[in-house]
Amino acid sequence: MLTALLSRRGYEVVTARSPITALTISCGQVFSVYVLDAQFWGGAGVRLCRSIREFDPLAPVVIFSSKAGERARREAMEAGATCFVLKPDIRGLLEAVSRVASEVPGDAAERIGAAGY
Repeated sequence: MLTALLSRRGYEVVTARSPITALTISCGQVFSVYVLDAQFWGGAGVRLCRSIREFDPLAPVVIFSSKAGERARREAMEAGATCFVLKPDIRGLLEAVSRVASEVPGDAAERIGAAGY
């Protein structure tokens, strides 16, 4: 569903269903925004965010999580997330992606890496 929504807004979306696949894809391509599910494989989304930061320290990372609370938000932000959106706030997620993608220069602003969807 997320891929369809973002594609309709003109973004090129590349998805990954495992952390290993996400890292492999991410290391070989340039993305303007990463959208990660925090609960991806038992919390691996936050670990994936840390790994992405090792090779792409500046790209925005949006964490989309069903885990409410300050602790979940803090963990995501400490891992290097640019912003944290609580599920099921799809409108908030789309606004966050639009906002952070607009800050990325050039054509890269249209390419999103999504993991866990």
